[in-house]
Amino acid sequence: MAGVSFSEQAVQLVAEHKIQAAIEAGEFEKLPGLGKPCRLIDQPYDPHWWVRRKLKREQLTSQLTPDSRAPLE
Repeated sequence: MAGVSFSEQAVQLVAEHKIQAAIEAGEFEKLPGLGKPCRLIDQPYDPHWWVRRKLKREQLTSQLTPDSRAPLE
């Protein structure tokens, strides 16, 4: 569909329809973390959160230098 453009209103209408269909199909039920508080809501913004999370997940935190060890989640 190269060269075809849609109005913002048309895109919003399609998106809303897909969301409503997913709700009716129960696709938003039993999501991980449902009903639990958000862990990051009370923490200051960290632009490198994703790097820290990756290092922790890959168990590479022991390879950080002492001055670069910020608290990980």
